[in-house]
Amino acid sequence: MSNRAQLVTTFTHTVFAAGLALVAAGAAADSPRRMSIGAGLTLGSLPFVVGSQVRRHHSLARDEAEQLRQEGYRLGLDHVARGLLVGPPLPAAADRAQPAVRHLPTVPPCPA
Repeated sequence: MSNRAQLVTTFTHTVFAAGLALVAAGAAADSPRRMSIGAGLTLGSLPFVVGSQVRRHHSLARDEAEQLRQEGYRLGLDHVARGLLVGPPLPAAADRAQPAVRHLPTVPPCPA
């Protein structure tokens, strides 16, 4: 079963191809009228062809993003189940005596 977007895509690509075929047939038969009709069909269907390709690209990107999100969730659950997500070890008593923050020396002001 085809949905509306697939039917529109098929129709616009068919019209685009028919326009190109008319341009080629008009050039071969030296028929400017046939070439003009083909060029009109081709240029008229071009925005719809581009629009359908953009819509298709966005739907693929959306599906891929959802798949990556699910894979990350699964990987996180696996890490929790295996005990890989544990906090950092507590510092020893000797380490706690030293300050955790290292202060930088002040910089003299720039001469004006």
